[in-house]
Amino acid sequence: MRLGAGNDTIYARGSENVIYGGSGNDFLAGIGGNDTLRGGRGNDEMDCVPGNNLLQGGQGDDSIGGGTGDDTIYGGADEDFVNGEEGNDWIHGGRGSDYLSGDQGDDTVNGGRGSDRLSGAAGDDVLTGGGGRDVFAFYNNGGNDTITDFSLSTRGEKIYLAELAEITSYRDLMKNHISEIDGNAVIDDGAGTTVTLLDVSIADLNKGDFLF
Repeated sequence: MRLGAGNDTIYARGSENVIYGGSGNDFLAGIGGNDTLRGGRGNDEMDCVPGNNLLQGGQGDDSIGGGTGDDTIYGGADEDFVNGEEGNDWIHGGRGSDYLSGDQGDDTVNGGRGSDRLSGAAGDDVLTGGGGRDVFAFYNNGGNDTITDFSLSTRGEKIYLAELAEITSYRDLMKNHISEIDGNAVIDDGAGTTVTLLDVSIADLNKGDFLF
């Protein structure tokens, strides 16, 4: 189904639907499973419930929810909000400064270009900031996460630990909650969340890299 100009609302029942939103601020919902939703131009909202879906925001500030399956989600251009929800999702923000959350499941989250905020939330997640000054956020009971490209040379790149109740300060982090394993700094709150910084040693880090 290909939609034209205007602000459209579509609830796609059945399975394996393919919907192109076109221009306009559209609401697209895949209800049957294994759907392909492409927002096109405009500030679109997309959501799928069951199945392994493909969702592409396109141009505009889009809001995308993955639902219960193992979804592939592209934010596209501009500033997007993406929540993978349940399942093991693959998420790419594209261009723009995006808010990306894997939510439940073992997710792969890539910010793409722009200064993004990334979170794996629950599950064992792999986070890649891409270009820009990114913030990597972690929460209680967040699983075993990995940051592949934390940039020590990019001013403004941050690791957000304020929601981890067991880590209270930079001093507490360095004294009680960080170790180095095979050349990688590993943060462990001792209560269900670890963060591995690939190719980053403890000696490379400083207080300015963190938000508490």
